Amino acid sequence: MRTLKQLERLDIVQILPAHGPCFGDHRTRISETFSHHEERQRAIIGGLGDGPATAYELALALFDESLPALHKEIAAYEVLAHLELMKNTNKVRVRREDGVVRYSV
Repeated sequence: MRTLKQLERLDIVQILPAHGPCFGDHRTRISETFSHHEERQRAIIGGLGDGPATAYELALALFDESLPALHKEIAAYEVLAHLELMKNTNKVRVRREDGVVRYSV
């Protein structure tokens, strides 16, 4: 997120991403990324409203449970990345018990 804020200040003509088509107007894409993160954080906080949960439990609550197993794992990693960012900004707390990591608000 820090890097995106730094990139937002630069005058960039064309973005050449590692995947997907090239594009201009990087500030719009950065704004969309920030909006996505804010939306996901709100959803995660809502998912934690019933009590502590693991990243996998939250992923099942936030995404379609009928996803194939691999997609569920990818979803859990996405949620975990958001949770770690939220932990570092004191938006969630972490508790480890018997090798299980649970997050709470």
